[in-house]
Amino acid sequence: MRNLSMAAVAAHLGVPVTSLYSYVDGIEDLERAAADELLGPLRVTDGPDLPARDVAIRTGLALYECVAANAGLADLYLTSWWRALLAFEEAFASALARRGLREAEAVWLTDAVVTATMGAIIQHEAWQSAAEVPHSARADQRTTRRGMSAIGPIDGLQAMTFTLRVLVEGTLAEFAAGRHPWETADQPS
Repeated sequence: MRNLSMAAVAAHLGVPVTSLYSYVDGIEDLERAAADELLGPLRVTDGPDLPARDVAIRTGLALYECVAANAGLADLYLTSWWRALLAFEEAFASALARRGLREAEAVWLTDAVVTATMGAIIQHEAWQSAAEVPHSARADQRTTRRGMSAIGPIDGLQAMTFTLRVLVEGTLAEFAAGRHPWETADQPS
């Protein structure tokens, strides 16, 4: 997705760039169509016996795997294709609401899972890009990552699984205790 351009698509198809404008309005429309196609197989994990915790974690991991498999797609989330996720997010929140969460809780948890997942992918892609920087320019990067080397390499899916468990279980515990971030001050209790 990073190298997606009108010229690249036209060259791949063997047609003039101007002919693409019969199908799309411009690069943002092309990016949106490509994102829609890539997200097509993404579904909310919604088994009838799954509790809200498992629906949230499994759906977050499905989003992670789908977006991580398509380099550059997460970057587009920040610009042009976030709308492509709206139907997915609505289905996600509905699945959580069917498991007893109030509508506001389901929407908040959905947004938290999607935001954490996309943020993790963007961070991972940034680290990969930084790894491509010439050796002489990496001194600051080594200083920043020094703490990470003490625990060895971290598998992205393992890290995302852990992050989602902590986020979802902590959020559900807060909801069960009657604490909601949209109703209270942003002060730790």
